[in-house]
Amino acid sequence: LVGATRGLIAAPFLLEGAIHGAIGAWIACCLLVPGHMYLRTLAARNAPFFLLQPDEALIPFALYLILGGAVLGVIGSLFSLRRFLRHRPEWQT
Repeated sequence: LVGATRGLIAAPFLLEGAIHGAIGAWIACCLLVPGHMYLRTLAARNAPFFLLQPDEALIPFALYLILGGAVLGVIGSLFSLRRFLRHRPEWQT
């Protein structure tokens, strides 16, 4: 009725899904990276045969995790929007 396209309506919801997914993954990184660093030092002292990734490998891992969270957030938003954007408005029936 106002002239907004479906993409213009869906864009803020998709952006919100990406932001929520990235924030959730960032929180997970805040827990996983220090935990991995602690376990790595513990394993180096007690079980030297148990090799964990070096600390330099954690940065790409964290970035991929955040990117994956953003993508999953967008996919979740697409699933929820798909149902509402597929229907015709009530005034057109």
